[in-house]
Amino acid sequence: MPDRTQEPDRRLGIDDSIEKPDETMLLRLEEEADVRASGWRGVGFLRASKRVETVRVEEAVAQDREALDLERLPAAADDPGGVLTLEDGGISIPVYEEEVVVTKRVVLKERVVIRKRVETHTVPVSTEVRRERVEIDVDREIEDRVRIVGEERPGAAG
Repeated sequence: MPDRTQEPDRRLGIDDSIEKPDETMLLRLEEEADVRASGWRGVGFLRASKRVETVRVEEAVAQDREALDLERLPAAADDPGGVLTLEDGGISIPVYEEEVVVTKRVVLKERVVIRKRVETHTVPVSTEVRRERVEIDVDREIEDRVRIVGEERPGAAG
């Protein structure tokens, strides 16, 4: 049996050219007892349409950015050399230079410590957000038979 909510019944004189692409027509039918004939007849309609609203939103948003701190320290006499990872997550890189002595040798001169820190800046963000709404239009002839959940209408029996 075809789904009668999908298309208007041509026998009832409903013209589907009034439909809009974002609307769906729901045809409500009921059966009546008749000595001569039995069948479906149209008693009214309900139309639901969707509206999309665009709202401009502007607000400040926190943005994190990493930065580096560089600190130069003199080498300690007992410094083992080599790259070291510090307890705070920074790294210590040895810097070597040559010294002229009777012979040439490499000696530790200083360490370069690099640490990472997080800076928070506020940046303006501007965009549009969409919100969809459904509007219901009910034929007056069947208004007392339609109940929209969550909405109170005057004179409607729930």
